[in-house]
Amino acid sequence: MNKARWLLFFALAVALVAGVSCYLGSCFMHAFCSRKGDAHEWIHQQLNISAEEEKGLESYEKSFAEKKKHYEEVIRLTNMELAQAILESQGD
Repeated sequence: MNKARWLLFFALAVALVAGVSCYLGSCFMHAFCSRKGDAHEWIHQQLNISAEEEKGLESYEKSFAEKKKHYEEVIRLTNMELAQAILESQGD
C-alpha cells in the first residue's frame, strides 16, 4: 500500500509540474507573440543598431529576403507535387 501511495504522489507531482510549466509557457508565448510589430524589428531594437550599421545590413537583408522568397516558392511547388503524388497513390 505504501508503494501505491508513493506512486500516486509521484504521478500527481509530475502532473502538477507539467501543468504549471504549460501555464507559464503559455503566458510567456502570449506576452512575446502579442507584441506589436515585427520580430525582426524587435531584434534590431534590442541590439541597439546604429544608423550606420543599419545601412551596412541593408544589402544582406535584401539578399536574404530574395533567397527567402525563392525558397518559399520552391517549398510551395514541392508541396503541390507532394499533394498530387498523395492523391495519385490513394487512387491505386
